[in-house]
Amino acid sequence: MLPAPIQIWFSNVLAITRMKNTTTLKRLPLPLCLLLVAPMTCDAQRPELVVQTGHSSGVLSVAFSPDGKTLASGSGDDTIKLWDVATGTQLSSLEGHDSFVIAIAFSPDSKTLASGSFITIKLWDVATGTLLRSLEGHSNWVTAVAFSPDGKTLASGSQDDSIKLWEVATGTQLRSLEGHIGFVIAVAF
Repeated sequence: MLPAPIQIWFSNVLAITRMKNTTTLKRLPLPLCLLLVAPMTCDAQRPELVVQTGHSSGVLSVAFSPDGKTLASGSGDDTIKLWDVATGTQLSSLEGHDSFVIAIAFSPDSKTLASGSFITIKLWDVATGTLLRSLEGHSNWVTAVAFSPDGKTLASGSQDDSIKLWEVATGTQLRSLEGHIGFVIAVAF
């Protein structure tokens, strides 16, 4: 018997369709698998899919809040939608980016959301949807954002081949890590 998290992974990667006494296994696309494996309670034998329809363009980034209550989705429509995980209802729409939102991350306390787009990072108050501040310093697409475990520092990766560290409270750039020979597509603490 597989450990429980692995059972959930495999039961959600394969969709079981029953039609006319036959069972068909279909492999789901990777983005859908990532949504289904997210940190929420589910029955490993019967995955439940909730389809969100609030964006007017494709979803490019998705993040669950650490408390598991909120899902954020960033889109090619230049917006971020916040969703209630338990009900699937849209809580708010965050507008302020001038281009695709391709990177998002929640702070460890689930109170702040960071979003990355073309050359800018925005920090949002999750409860109110208010833009707290914009961070500028990259010269190309911001492709990844991540909060430090204490929530005081934000790391951002970019197609300008750099990683930048930011003080969340003030928006001050603390450090720029350069010398990569290609795009930085992921950052983590």
